[in-house]
Amino acid sequence: MTDGVNGTVPADSARLHRLLGGEPTAWLVQRARDRLAAGRPLTVAVTLTDATAAQRRAVERLTGRPPRSGTSLSVSLPEVDRVLRESGTAPGGLAEAVVPLTGPVRNLPFAAEVGADARRAAWAELGNGCPPLVCVGGQPSAAVWRLLDLLAAGGAQRR
Repeated sequence: MTDGVNGTVPADSARLHRLLGGEPTAWLVQRARDRLAAGRPLTVAVTLTDATAAQRRAVERLTGRPPRSGTSLSVSLPEVDRVLRESGTAPGGLAEAVVPLTGPVRNLPFAAEVGADARRAAWAELGNGCPPLVCVGGQPSAAVWRLLDLLAAGGAQRR
C-alpha cells in the first residue's frame, strides 16, 4: 500500500514505536532529528555518554548486536537506517521514521534561505509603488533609501 503522495510505503507505526518510540531511544531519535533539521545527512554514528542499561538494551534490540562495554553508547545512523528499511518498519529509512515519532522536521538552513530570498524580494519591492510623501519624481528619496539601509543593517528586515 502506498501513501498516495509520493508512492512510498508508509512506516509501520506500531513496529516503529516499539523499536524507537520509547524513552530509551529518545536520545537517538532526537540526534537524527537534529541532523535532519540542520540539513546534515544521517551518515555518522552518534554517541551517548553514561548510557543506562535500558538504553543499551534498546540499541541491542534495534541493531541485533550487543553494545560494546563501557559507559558510552555509539550507534551508527546508517545501520539504523538499514535495519528500518530491510525490516519494512520504515521503507524510507531513518529520515522517514523520525516524522511519525516526533512530528514534521523543518530543514532550518533551507527555510532560512527561503526566508532570506523572500526578504530580499520584499526589500527590493519597497522602491516600487512609492507613496507620495517619500517620493521625488516617482522614485524614493535619498532619505528613504538611507532609512531602509539603516533598518536592514539593524536587522529590522528580518522582523
